[in-house]
Amino acid sequence: MYRKTAHISIRQKNKIREFIPIDKMKQSIPKQNQCSDSIEFLLSEYSEIFEEFRRVRTEGVQRLNFFVTLTSGVLGGLAILSQLTALNFFIFQILGIFLIAVLILFGWEVFRYLVSRDINSDFNMRAMGRIRRYFVEKDPEITNYLLWSSDDEPYLLQQYRTLSSLIVTMIYLMGILITLDTGMILSISLIPIKAIIAIGVIVFLISIYLLRIYAKKRINMAYAKALKISKFKKIYDTNDDV
Repeated sequence: MYRKTAHISIRQKNKIREFIPIDKMKQSIPKQNQCSDSIEFLLSEYSEIFEEFRRVRTEGVQRLNFFVTLTSGVLGGLAILSQLTALNFFIFQILGIFLIAVLILFGWEVFRYLVSRDINSDFNMRAMGRIRRYFVEKDPEITNYLLWSSDDEPYLLQQYRTLSSLIVTMIYLMGILITLDTGMILSISLIPIKAIIAIGVIVFLISIYLLRIYAKKRINMAYAKALKISKFKKIYDTNDDV
């Protein structure tokens, strides 16, 4: 005698699924499959974060280089125009004030981007650190092969609290442009050259000071926020020198 096998139709299978909670269906998935899916997701996430980190860093350098090239071209063009005797000196001054003012506005946007670049770079570094921490907790031995940290502490922001070289370069460029524009405005009012030079020095120093205050304030705020949301502290090796 052969035992009859029960055949379940597709409609009956769907009815059975309706009565099975989704959570229990997820729990029925083997843990190995869940782990492999998590690893695949984190590796994909890590790749995307790293590409964003590289894009932000590269774009900052490109913007600064473009601004330096543009500034050199504008100032060089003004120097050539100043040698033309046919051009009225007053018109030249107005044109120079306008062009340098445009450079200052454009430079301000580049400067703000460079500050955001450092903040976003630290954010991406901390995000990659969290993913590395996942693998370190799964296999602590891989710590010996990692050069980058496996935590989410804001090391870059801590380093940039003294301001990065790109930001410092941009601050001095902006200070020079603001001083030049101020000097050309004062020259229209027939102020003595010695007074213009003295005022120019003061304007240059004040501009640098205010720009540094702005950059440091934003970075310090981002640093304090990063410390509050940090979840994984640095893993100290007992073999490290103290």
